[in-house]
Formats: sequence, C-alpha cells, structure tokens
Amino acid sequence: MISVTMLASSIARRLPQIPLEQCKSLLAEFRDQVRAYGLGERLWQCHAGEFAMMTGDLTALEEHLERFRAAERDDVSDCAVCETGAMAEYLLALGRRTEAVALVEDLLQKKEFCEEQPWKLLSILTDDALERNDLQEAERFSAAMVIQPIKTAADLRRVGTLLRMKGSSGDWKDGLKLLKKSLPLSGPQRAAHRGQSPPCSRLHRLPRKRPV
Repeated sequence: MISVTMLASSIARRLPQIPLEQCKSLLAEFRDQVRAYGLGERLWQCHAGEFAMMTGDLTALEEHLERFRAAERDDVSDCAVCETGAMAEYLLALGRRTEAVALVEDLLQKKEFCEEQPWKLLSILTDDALERNDLQEAERFSAAMVIQPIKTAADLRRVGTLLRMKGSSGDWKDGLKLLKKSLPLSGPQRAAHRGQSPPCSRLHRLPRKRPV
C-alpha cells in the first residue's frame, strides 16, 4: 500500500495539470500510510521535500530536509546515491551551494553512481554555473557528466545541458555530433512516455556574454 501511495504522489507532483490540493492530499495519504505501518519515514520526508521545493516553500523544504537526514534508512528507502542527489538539490534550492557541491564531489570521488545520480545534479549545477556566466565551473561539472554514456531517453536532460555547454563554449562541431546521436532518443512517443523534453529545446538557454 505504501508503494502505491508513493507512486501516485510522485506522479502527481510532476504533472502540472493536477490541482495543487490533490497533490497535497496524495502526499498526506502517503504520510498516513507511513505512520500507520512504521515504515518509509525517510522516503516520505524526501518526497515532501521535493514538493516543497517545487512549490517554493523554502521553510517547509528546510524542515523536511532536516527530518530526512534524521530518519533511518529502511526497506523502502530510495537508493543511497539518489538520496544524496536529492539532498544536494534541496541544499542548492536553499542557497547552500557549497554543501551541495561537496556532496556531489564526494560521490564522484568515491565513484558511487546510479542511473539517475549524480548525473541529474551535475546537470543542475552546470546550468546554475552557466546562468551565473561561470564557464570555468560549468565546464568542470559538464566534464564529469560525460563519464556516463548517452543511451536512453532518460539521459536527454543531461544531453540538453551538454548541448548548452557546447554552445556557450563555441564548440558547435562536437555539439552537432551529440545532437545527432541523441535525436533518435527524443522521438515524440519516447519523450512523452519518459516525461523528457527534446534536447534541442534547451539550446535557447545559452548564457549571456560576460561583461567586458
């Protein structure tokens, strides 16, 4: 029952057409199931933290982050690498960037990877650096992303960031090669099924030129 409720709340948070109150209701049901069975507290705090981040409630996000850290892992916890990635995302949203970067660098140093993390977080950090016109830091994070090969539609977010990085550095030749390689993964049916956007949709977000 906990897994079904968790899945429903997870899907609802990512679909903008679902009313906010319905998302809150599903999260509340998830919480009630967790408390009833005494299992999944850490996972619940993680999901509730993501919802708070998506809705801009930073006070709630900070509270859920602290409770998430305090809760013990159990049989329904997410993978440890995904948990670390989520924690870093929340820290970044709270403006605690140094702590977030330290977490992802620790994962890279220990070579602790999964299919989603730290690639998703590296993409976020690269975009963040590009928004700040810090090309040196953006290149450092984007270089770490290429450790993981581009194989599935789930990799398209990372592809979009890499294309943006190639464009910002003027490396259009390699950028076009990457785009050509990733386009077969971004067909309408695949992209819609996975909830991904075609990588070329991110090219318009090139960083502004640095002031002279």
